[in-house]
Amino acid sequence: MTIDKKSFVGSVNGINCTTRNKALEEIGRAFNFPNYYGKNLDALYDCLTDLSWLEYNKVYFVINNKEEFLKSESPETKAVFLDLLKDVKEDWVNNDEKEFTLLYTSKT
Repeated sequence: MTIDKKSFVGSVNGINCTTRNKALEEIGRAFNFPNYYGKNLDALYDCLTDLSWLEYNKVYFVINNKEEFLKSESPETKAVFLDLLKDVKEDWVNNDEKEFTLLYTSKT
């Protein structure tokens, strides 16, 4: 989804991402990942740290309903997945071409 000419929002709903496989699928769809996306954690990291197919200066990754995200997974699996997302965010810190923001929302 685009919000202006320079910004892209990739948004997933935690309700649809209760397992690792569902999350990998939904994130790939939200960011229009290329066909070569392998739907595993390594491929997720590679694609999220590239995003060269998105022609936007600012990229936002929004996970809605954070408490539902990976709810059916073990705490260890969820921690590994969330750590990967933190690593992606850190990778973008020194990028001079694009800005990447990771946001979570909760039920209210």
